[in-house]
Amino acid sequence: MQAYLGRTDVTILTRTVKGVEHTLTLRELREEWEAGLGLQIDLLDIGGCGCYV
Repeated sequence: MQAYLGRTDVTILTRTVKGVEHTLTLRELREEWEAGLGLQIDLLDIGGCGCYV
């Protein structure tokens, strides 16, 4: 998709750090997960959405 659009900032994910929004590719998310991010996530936390409450 990025090649088709001729842009590199096309992603489906974003991350906001100290009020600044950054794009996050699925590759970056996977690499962070594999590097240990998955150990920092509380899988029992329902999150902020409340969709499943």
